Amino acid sequence: FNCILMYPQLYVPGQLSQYFSKRAFMMCALHSCYSSLVLFFVPYAATYDTVRDDGKDGADYQSFALITQTCLTVTVCVQLGLDLSYWTVVNHLFVWGSLGMFFILTFTMYTDGLFRLRPSSFAFIGTARNCLNQPNVWLTVALTAILCVLPVVAYRFFYSQISPTINDK
Repeated sequence: FNCILMYPQLYVPGQLSQYFSKRAFMMCALHSCYSSLVLFFVPYAATYDTVRDDGKDGADYQSFALITQTCLTVTVCVQLGLDLSYWTVVNHLFVWGSLGMFFILTFTMYTDGLFRLRPSSFAFIGTARNCLNQPNVWLTVALTAILCVLPVVAYRFFYSQISPTINDK
């Protein structure tokens, strides 16, 4: 409570609705639309008419879905990592744990064993194993994450240089 009395100027941006305004909402909506387009079209362009290392077609629905899921998960974790102010043990656990659990569940759901148990539910047999060992897939994931995060990083950098908030000062 003493902090509020000692530094009342820290609460002015909230009282002036600088963080939750129509402009902030529109910026978030525009970023969401941009990210959605990048998360769809970059993997689509990367998998369109491609061939895997073993000579088989790499542009199938299952591979595209897996690459898009991987791009989304990595992008969200990168964005979360950039938004965190402090990296505590719990933060590390959840960010890296989310990535780890994604890959564990992905490889588990695309295994032969689950396909034998319920063929109708686990029809994407071997997709993770065949798709995620391709270098172009990992380049696509990195490119997508960079393209989604770069506008946010650039905006925050330029905005803090042009018009720093009281917290930035």
